[in-house]
Amino acid sequence: MVLGVLVLVISFGFNVYQYLAMTGKQETINNIRGHIIVSWAREMSIISYYPLDATTNDDVDKVRPLLYTAGENIAMSADVSDGELYFEMAVTSMNVYESLMPYAENSSQFIRIINPAAVEMIRIMANKIGDTVGLLIDEEIELTRREGTDPIQLLKEKGILDQVISGLADVRNQAGQIYDFTPKFQ
Repeated sequence: MVLGVLVLVISFGFNVYQYLAMTGKQETINNIRGHIIVSWAREMSIISYYPLDATTNDDVDKVRPLLYTAGENIAMSADVSDGELYFEMAVTSMNVYESLMPYAENSSQFIRIINPAAVEMIRIMANKIGDTVGLLIDEEIELTRREGTDPIQLLKEKGILDQVISGLADVRNQAGQIYDFTPKFQ
């Protein structure tokens, strides 16, 4: 009987210890995820300003490495995350990167003027990027300062998670239209 009680007490103590240890780890993971979202949003916000004045293949070529970095960094964290938002962020960055590839053609050899209609489409996409990441930056204080809280849950509570995911889908759709547009240059 005493042995049974002793085993029960040890088992209970071990379970409490494991619960507390896991809770602390999850809080740390949530803090990291909040910082990932905010870092990506800040990077994409900066990136959204570059295409507003892009009129040449050289202009577009300068923004593409920034998009690749944003996508690559988020893609790595999306591989270990369980949230749809992380995946959407990575896919959007890489999709825009790929869609602008034809507009950066031969930028190291000579300057080509982008078709004015394509320039306007690129500006629209840049504004969509800015508007969408602006939703995340507005929530920055919450995402980085509410210790241990799941950032996806915070975005759901604020009612903007679906808006952000929808905005990222709009950006990808616009990027696809830009990629398909012809003629790309004057």
